[in-house]
Amino acid sequence: MKSKWWHISIISTVIAALALQSCGSNDNVNDTIVRTPYYTFDSDSLINNDAIVYSIDGVDILTNLKGNNGQELKLSYPHLNTTAGIVNTDHKLIDALSAMSASIVTNRGYMHFDTNSDLYDAIGLTLSYVNPDLSMQLLKEKVKNGVIEGNETDLYPAFNNRLAWPAAAWRVYQVNGDKEWLKYAYDVSIATFEQEQDITFYKRDWLARGCPSDYTPLVDMLPQWMEHSDVFSTFTLSNNAETAHSLAAIGDMAEELGEDGEKYAKMAQDLNIAVNEDMWNEKHGQYTALVYGQSCTMHAPFSDNRAQAIAVMWGLADQDKRGTTLIAKTPVTYYGVNNFYPARHDKAEPCLAEQSWGLTQGLWNMAAAHVGNDNALRQGLAALWRAQALYTTLFINDGSANLDITCAISNIAMTHRILAGMNFESNGIEFAPIVPACFTGDKHIQGFNYRGSTLDITIKGTGHDVEHIDMDDKRLSGNFIKAEQLKGNHHTIVVTMKEGHEENQGIEFSSRNETVPAEPIVTWNGDSAIINNYNNNYAYSLIIDGALTSGISDSIFALPQIDNFSEIAVVAINRKVFSFASRPFIIGGSKFKTYTIPGTDVNKDAINVNITVPEAGDYMLSVNYISPAAPSDTRTVSANTHRQGVVILGGLKSDSISGQSNLIHVDLLRNNNTITISTTPTMGRIATPITLNLFKK
Repeated sequence: MKSKWWHISIISTVIAALALQSCGSNDNVNDTIVRTPYYTFDSDSLINNDAIVYSIDGVDILTNLKGNNGQELKLSYPHLNTTAGIVNTDHKLIDALSAMSASIVTNRGYMHFDTNSDLYDAIGLTLSYVNPDLSMQLLKEKVKNGVIEGNETDLYPAFNNRLAWPAAAWRVYQVNGDKEWLKYAYDVSIATFEQEQDITFYKRDWLARGCPSDYTPLVDMLPQWMEHSDVFSTFTLSNNAETAHSLAAIGDMAEELGEDGEKYAKMAQDLNIAVNEDMWNEKHGQYTALVYGQSCTMHAPFSDNRAQAIAVMWGLADQDKRGTTLIAKTPVTYYGVNNFYPARHDKAEPCLAEQSWGLTQGLWNMAAAHVGNDNALRQGLAALWRAQALYTTLFINDGSANLDITCAISNIAMTHRILAGMNFESNGIEFAPIVPACFTGDKHIQGFNYRGSTLDITIKGTGHDVEHIDMDDKRLSGNFIKAEQLKGNHHTIVVTMKEGHEENQGIEFSSRNETVPAEPIVTWNGDSAIINNYNNNYAYSLIIDGALTSGISDSIFALPQIDNFSEIAVVAINRKVFSFASRPFIIGGSKFKTYTIPGTDVNKDAINVNITVPEAGDYMLSVNYISPAAPSDTRTVSANTHRQGVVILGGLKSDSISGQSNLIHVDLLRNNNTITISTTPTMGRIATPITLNLFKK
């Protein structure tokens, strides 16, 4: 489970290209990593208001806080013989935090991650190389009857991120080279994909539908009016970035096994294109967190920064250097990158509004390193280390805090994946360090375990480019070392950096005052409507078919004359920040028709409805139903034996017994057509279809 960072009240707001003194500034102290208006982090200490956390020897973590006995408190983490090795640099507090992280991760005999996304993050950052055996065990626990679990829950397929699993499984193979594991992972991935391809992927634009399982009303990342059918019609950056990565991974698995993986590589490419076409917000220089709506889609009013980081790390944001743009333009706080920005109107984020979950910050730092933004990187590193250092002082102060496993996982990656630049491939390790100028001196990782060999790694100097690499006192060509070269008991690797850093890299700091207003709750009354939660401090506007139209100046307003099929909604505006739109209202126009499903047919696995239309073309279809239970009932819709899509029946809120499915496009012939509504294999029949609605766009 994702956990909260310790909250310290902040923040006056500032937006700057860089308004802090740090290792990227010309007037800084050499060992200062970051100096903000609220805290300073240098090589050996953190000063945060009255609290001081420091280390002298890279083992003991000390603080000026005192316990009940009046003694100054400390934690000690002697260097353990871990697979991650021992970190030894000129920056002693960072060394001590690294030792603490290694101790937490290594001594934790078992870990649990609630979602495939959490496991994907942890394995992608660190667990794959720190403990590949545990990684395989955790991944296997997500498999049931040869497929990735998740499709048996009441929330499926509206909430679904099964396809985060293959990328994590491939990551483990890239580290350990275990062919038996590769074959297992490939078989599970293919079997799961075969179940998902006709449900998850929306063929008209190749985006993956549905939300991650942690995108629930509990964390308020979706409009409150959404039923399961609405959630299923949503496209999230999180699911699509993970799915694109996993499709590419399945293609790589196939190639490694001597099979044809071109189909999956092509799907990954198509999905990347679709995300960049449909989810990029050019005005803000960011991806939207999600695209929602029925016949017409709209962008969410905030970004999902974990998902944005994944998009950058795995190349989805390479188009037009969008990764570089979003790292520079996405607002962050001095205390870390928000999980979502701006924050929702009615509650702080689960982690507290100004701070970030450990995995989110770790991924964001990886993304900043990927695009070479030193300013964003060292700010993110300081935020992660500060959070971990303050967790430590809180722990030793009152003995009640839980040291965050996700912060520890992220911290290990900061040394190995960024400062040492270790990128694991199936046939070896690439070294591509990103070392900001303040990290002077040699950086050592002693005793790193890789496929049975022990590696002692030294990074000399700072910068973004490798000058040369020496292994066992022999100069190598390039910065990639093949796995076969690393066979044996022990090797010494020295990476010498070419000095030089880019200047004027952007970073934008956020405003605490920027919050998303409440979505309007609207009652539609034919030719007029009422905004039930009207707020005089907000502006309101009508949206017709996804486009802003006229402003609304009162809680009661008249609707414009609309003769054709349209989807209308209302949005609230708090200064420049938009709300989610209200529940969409469908106007059928003159080309709307309802067909009653015969009572003798409603309980059949395949229901046929004969319809007649005056012209061929693209129509919109939905199904009205009665559902006595909350679980979703997934049905496949065909027109004249040709599959058209999936409708979700059920998944209603607790006080409802009837509802309307999501809208889907159907291609119809002129005159007579047969619509078939079929029960999806492996899923039970729960809801009772009553009528079929047909709209002509």
